[in-house]
Formats: sequence, C-alpha cells, structure tokens
Amino acid sequence: FGNVDFFPLSGVSNKQTIFCNEEGYYASYVSDRYGFNNPDKVWSEDDIDTIIIGDSFVHGMCVNRPNDITSVIRNLTKKNIINLGYSANGPLIEYATLREYLYKPIKNLIWIYYENDLIDLQEELESQILKKYINDDNFSQNLLSKQKEINLLNEKIFFIEEKIYNKALQIEVDTVIQSKKSLKLKNKILKFIRLNNVKKLLIYKFEPKFEPSSTNLIDENKLPYTEFKKIIENVKRIALENNINLYFVYLPRNSYALNLDNTQHKKIIKIIKEMDVSLIDLRKDFFKKKNNPQKYYTFDKGTHLNTIGYREVSKFIYQVVYN
Repeated sequence: FGNVDFFPLSGVSNKQTIFCNEEGYYASYVSDRYGFNNPDKVWSEDDIDTIIIGDSFVHGMCVNRPNDITSVIRNLTKKNIINLGYSANGPLIEYATLREYLYKPIKNLIWIYYENDLIDLQEELESQILKKYINDDNFSQNLLSKQKEINLLNEKIFFIEEKIYNKALQIEVDTVIQSKKSLKLKNKILKFIRLNNVKKLLIYKFEPKFEPSSTNLIDENKLPYTEFKKIIENVKRIALENNINLYFVYLPRNSYALNLDNTQHKKIIKIIKEMDVSLIDLRKDFFKKKNNPQKYYTFDKGTHLNTIGYREVSKFIYQVVYN
C-alpha cells in the first residue's frame, strides 16, 4: 500500500455499496460522507441524539435500510441517530471510531457487543496504530479530514480482494462461458464498492508477522478481558465527561447457543455491572424469553439476524433507552 501512515475506520464515502446475501438478495446502501451506513443528511443536522456503535449487526448486514438497527430506532424516535458500526469491527476499532467521529454533543451512546468481539480485539491489538488509542488519550488520526485518502486506500484493498477472490476460484475469461444475462449482472455488481473485511486486511498488511488463530481453537478464558475492560472504562469516561447516557448491549452469538454454558457472557456481564454501566442483556432478557428464538436469525440458523430479528431487537433496545 506504499507509505500508509493511517488506519481507516470506515468505508468509501458516497458510494453505492454492495453487502452480503443471506435472505435471497444482495443488500446494499449508499454510504454517507464518511463511509458509514447512514443517509448523509444525518451529519448536517444541528443536533445528534444518539450514536450506535458495533460490528456487522450495527452496520446492517445483510438487510437494506430501513431494516437495520439504527434505521429502525431512528424511525421509532423521529430523532437524529448516527450509525458508526462496521463489519468485522471489534472493541478497539469501535473505540477508535468513537474518538475520531464524535465531534458534536450527543445524548445517548449505544454500544452493541457481539460474542466474537474479543476475538476481533485480539487481532486489533496487533496494530501499533490502533494501540495508540489505548495508550494515549489525546491520540487522533484526524480521519475527518482524510476521507479522500480513506477512499483511495479502501479501493486499493477492494482491487486486491477481487484479484485474490478471482484467482481462488480460477476464473479465466477464456474458459468460462457466460450468458449475456449473467455477464450483464456481473458488470452491474462490479459497479458497487465491496468492503468486506477491510479492517482485517489492513491489520494483516500492517503487521505481516501476525497470524490469527482459528476461532475454533479459542479458549474463552484466555480472551483479552483486561484490555476490553480498559476500553470500556475509557468509553465510560468519555460519556461522563460529555454528559452522555451510555448503554451496553450484549448480543449473543446465535439462537442455538442460548442454552449452553457461556463463560464469555458471564465475564462480560460481570465487568459491565462492576463498572455500573447501563446494561441491555439480549441473551437473558430477550432471546431466552422467546419460545422460538431461532426465528429471528436468517433461515433460523444464520450468523446474522433476519429482517424480523433486526426489527424486534431494535424495538427492545428502543423501549429500554427511550421509555
């Protein structure tokens, strides 16, 4: 990537962005001026009521607006709410995102935690740039003024991803016969900007010696709980200093794991309660109280929520925060 001395925390701005397909269609959205999944006008409003931070669930995979969490809550409250979530983010990138993009007063901060976040945090801690956010309260990359550079870098990554993807599938123009219809569809798709796993690619490029462990071999007792606690302590400090209501939302891995003993859930909930942060435990207070929690996930067993799941989870969060 040349002499890259910054770590982008968002995607390409003002672009039609293709998402994933988990419900029989490719979800997409037009990114805002900073590359997040919002209508651009949210940044021009005088007041911001709420910022929501998280990973792919907050980003809105794999649904269109207005079915993502932020859009549902925005429509319920009729307030200006900004989505700072992005796919593959972990707690350190989320904290860095808050530091870089919180530049107006807000009333509420909703931090949505998913059960793979500490695995993501292990990877994020390998980046020297990201670690500066933990070690220096005054550190900033000044990303608000670098969107052109962010766009260029993300587009380079997109190009590299496409080359790797095509090579892996051994797609050769002279050996693949495509109908006019499929060729037209492919050309249409290539007009979109695909941004899957951008941050992870950056971590690996900046830290070439780092080799992430298989998630199947993770010992939940050895996850970076200490670093996570420090991040949340910093988030709480920012909230207190700026008179922001902070809500921590725990989102479970999937519906089939609800009845299993969960070491991570116990440890994270204990940390949040000890810090006296307002807690919304979706595992205990939402999913486990449903007769059929599987119905909220894509085809009953997908990684992400389906349209109904996003809507009902969003309504539950809305009732706690705004009522």
